[in-house]
Amino acid sequence: MSTAALASTSTALKAGYVHIDSARYYHNEGEVVSAVRAYKDAGGAGEVFLTSKVMSLEHGTKKAEAAVADSIKTAAAKGYKWVRPPSFGAAFRLTDS
Repeated sequence: MSTAALASTSTALKAGYVHIDSARYYHNEGEVVSAVRAYKDAGGAGEVFLTSKVMSLEHGTKKAEAAVADSIKTAAAKGYKWVRPPSFGAAFRLTDS
């Protein structure tokens, strides 16, 4: 686990960013979600939106579904659930569980 994603995400949240971009390729989803959790636990206000992407080797229905399920599991381990807003198609919103 790299501390770069944890530190940079924490800095971005403190600066007022509400949309954080991640990707399974970067292997930093856990750190990004941990930074969001720490921010919210410290009283950070408002919603935070997290975007993640599957790797090219995870394209195809079954592989993509498994990759998304793994990303959801990563968020759930940090106390979050994924909510799919109907108006955003495949976008997901990270909310407290």
